[in-house]
Amino acid sequence: MLTDRMEKWFDKVGKKILIAIGVIIAIYLTFKFRILRLVAPFIVAWIFSCILNPFVTWAHRKLKLNRGVGSIISMLRF
Repeated sequence: MLTDRMEKWFDKVGKKILIAIGVIIAIYLTFKFRILRLVAPFIVAWIFSCILNPFVTWAHRKLKLNRGVGSIISMLRF
């Protein structure tokens, strides 16, 4: 009975706490070892791809374009 409650608690709250601790440790290590200047271009590229993804998906479905062609068109348009 006690283990069932603990498992439910861990499923609800425990995983979120572990993820938060992991993110905090990653941020600390990033600033401590100045890794941000090495990782920043990848973060910017990831944000850029997240912004362009809806148009590329739309072009792939509606216009029947290859995703690569849709990506090139969206980059030129952006």
